[in-house]
Amino acid sequence: CVDRIARALNDHSKPVRGSRIAILGVSYKAGVGDLRESPALRIMRISLKHGNASPSAFGYVLYGLVTGAVFHDYARGHQFGELAVRLAREGPDVVLRSKILMIFAGFVNFWRAPVDSSLAMLREAFRLAFDSGDVQYANYAILQILFLKIARGAPLPELSAEFERYADFVTAAGDQYTMANYRLRVDYARVLQDQAAPENALSRPTF
Repeated sequence: CVDRIARALNDHSKPVRGSRIAILGVSYKAGVGDLRESPALRIMRISLKHGNASPSAFGYVLYGLVTGAVFHDYARGHQFGELAVRLAREGPDVVLRSKILMIFAGFVNFWRAPVDSSLAMLREAFRLAFDSGDVQYANYAILQILFLKIARGAPLPELSAEFERYADFVTAAGDQYTMANYRLRVDYARVLQDQAAPENALSRPTF
């Protein structure tokens, strides 16, 4: 895919370096179990060989995620994630930046840094996604904010305030996956505060 894009640009006398290229679905290649064949990792290898472009950040952050989550080299994974964030911040593409920040803060950064730093970055990712109209990644940022708040044991009133902050957006966006996960997190907090509906209460006979 990346090689074909480079050839197409060459055919039109345009260099890869400096060209604005949107690449979708870079993290998975159907039917291929070898992680080395991931299109995202190919982006990283090409970037290391030929120099960085805007999409390079996506390859680096996903390589960092795989390096930690699959191979348990969390320090190296975090370093590649930080590189991705730095490149995304230097570039003008706020849509790409919101994605990189969400992936890094939501799934990588807390391996080596305080959760509060991830939360701050996720809020930034949400604002960027919201301002640029990227509803899906705004939803992802919300879900990871709530997940990390729960995982770190945030006080229940603080959790409730977080739910209220994003309730209108989640409802208006209408994404079924986000709404289901949002409700699951809300029910979690309500159960612990003894405010759940009877069918969800810890005192129900079927619990």
